[in-house]
Amino acid sequence: MVGPFRSRTRFFVFTLNSLVGEGSTVAKRFVLSIVKKSDMTVGTLDAMMEVLSWSFNVALSGLSPEIDFAGRPVAGPRTYLANRWRAALVQVRGDWEFYVSTFRFPPWNGAEEMCWMCRASGRGEMSFTSCGTDANWRGTRRTHESYIEDLAAQDKELPVLLQKVQGLRLESIMVDVLHCVDLGVAAHMVGNLFWPVWIRRFGPERLRPSKSRALTRRWCSTTRTPGILRWVQGKLTVARLRTDKNWPKLKAKGAACRHLARFAWTLAQRHLEPRVATLAHLLVLFYQLISGPDLFLDEGGCSPSPCCWYATLCSVFSASCREFRC
Repeated sequence: MVGPFRSRTRFFVFTLNSLVGEGSTVAKRFVLSIVKKSDMTVGTLDAMMEVLSWSFNVALSGLSPEIDFAGRPVAGPRTYLANRWRAALVQVRGDWEFYVSTFRFPPWNGAEEMCWMCRASGRGEMSFTSCGTDANWRGTRRTHESYIEDLAAQDKELPVLLQKVQGLRLESIMVDVLHCVDLGVAAHMVGNLFWPVWIRRFGPERLRPSKSRALTRRWCSTTRTPGILRWVQGKLTVARLRTDKNWPKLKAKGAACRHLARFAWTLAQRHLEPRVATLAHLLVLFYQLISGPDLFLDEGGCSPSPCCWYATLCSVFSASCREFRC
């Protein structure tokens, strides 16, 4: 599932794809529903989730249903579906706005308990910027069972999908890599790696589009990497490396940040301190972990311990908070 799609009108787009499917996006991703946000009321999403939950449970049973989504009897004998294949909803993906709307999770910019997986907050003792092994929020990480207990203690109802879909757990709801990493941590890191190399060492007056283009082309040629300039979509200038508050951050699409991570690591190895280069390497390792050809980590992918990409991302974020203050 994916969250809102924005054009002139805002939509909620719900899609389905198989984790083991192969082929182009068009061939393996199927649209379940498209709803204009302007047409939605308070109970629209819950009503849609009721229908989708019923559909997922039917797919899991592998048999034609005895009752429809409204609890009405379905005429005719039960028969096998999809040539006796069955399917289970094991993962939910979307951006944070989708999660807030569908699961009533706290918003990402909340001052208190901004995360659905733990009690991390935007400030105080549970600050999310503390990513060390002794961070206070680590002791508050939730399981599916503890999440249900927390909701019950607050007299809140369990979200429809988690309440209705058989086998779906809190752990099945994935972190939004595009917004949290590609356009978040990675964009800040790549910008912070480019800035000291191209500004401090070459001078701002020398960071012309021709200079950055020549640098990236030479790297692509040396490393036999396909051209990455096409991912940037425009000229790589000083303005593209700073936020409105003058913090270094690459202004580009998520794919550009992801593909420039290795290039940023190369620059860090040649021009910056070893610990900064190590940090850049962690980001590259993170992308290697999530882009592996298999669904499961092998022994090489499980090193260093613990074998969890959350740990790698936390290491990257923690180190970036300490090191990058250009």
